[in-house]
Amino acid sequence: MESRRRVRWALSREIIPDQAEEQEPAKSTTIIKYEKSSCLFCNEWFDAQTFTEHLIHCGQVLEECPKGCLAFIPRIRMRSHLKECPRAKQQQQLLNGQRLSASMDRLDQQQSDHRLQALEQDVGTIRSVLNEEIRQRLHLITDVGNIRKQNQVVEDWNRDTDEVVGGLRRQIEEEASQRAYALEQNQLDVQYCCNITQSLKEQVESRLDEAQKLVNQLSLDVTFHQNQLNDNILKLEELIFENERQNRSRSSCSRSTRTSRPSWATVTMSPPSRPPWTTR
Repeated sequence: MESRRRVRWALSREIIPDQAEEQEPAKSTTIIKYEKSSCLFCNEWFDAQTFTEHLIHCGQVLEECPKGCLAFIPRIRMRSHLKECPRAKQQQQLLNGQRLSASMDRLDQQQSDHRLQALEQDVGTIRSVLNEEIRQRLHLITDVGNIRKQNQVVEDWNRDTDEVVGGLRRQIEEEASQRAYALEQNQLDVQYCCNITQSLKEQVESRLDEAQKLVNQLSLDVTFHQNQLNDNILKLEELIFENERQNRSRSSCSRSTRTSRPSWATVTMSPPSRPPWTTR
């Protein structure tokens, strides 16, 4: 409304020569003629012929929003305002909501039967799944009970095993202490045996030395007696030869020789005497 008033006021300022002559009083002879006029909206100057046409098409003229948001917008910005106008958005949203509601109603009417059938099928499947779940839960409950019993048995077995292992550990510790004591005793016994063996070895070595000395002495005695035996054997051989010679000479009187003792039997052999350097 205000823009229209401004346009009317601008038009009222424009004075056309014919109208000026009519408006002048009959008594006045002065004629006022304007060659150019300025636009109140864009502040540009126009000729009298183009001023009216410019006011019709001027982009800076304020116009009220046709959507009813009570805003005055220049003509050049009206399109952008209509895109951003809140009342236009509300109307568009209302239209979209109405369209969506209508389409949803149609879709609901068309798909209600299909949805009911699908829901019935889903309810049937859910019931079957629930029944299967109940059966599985019953099986699981029984399995859990069995597992608890097995766990109780395992706990009892673990307790008994721990007690047995504890007893075995105590026995092993006692056995280890006994073995350590026995090892110490064995070491002492071995040391004692080593000492005895060393002393026996020394005694045996001394006895062996004495025995070696005796063996050497015996070997000397044996050689001496062997020499004496050889001498006696030579003497016996000489006597045997002598007796044989006498036997040949006395072969004529065999009876007397048989009854009489032989002359060589009267010969006595002296025992071998020990050499003076030997000692008993």
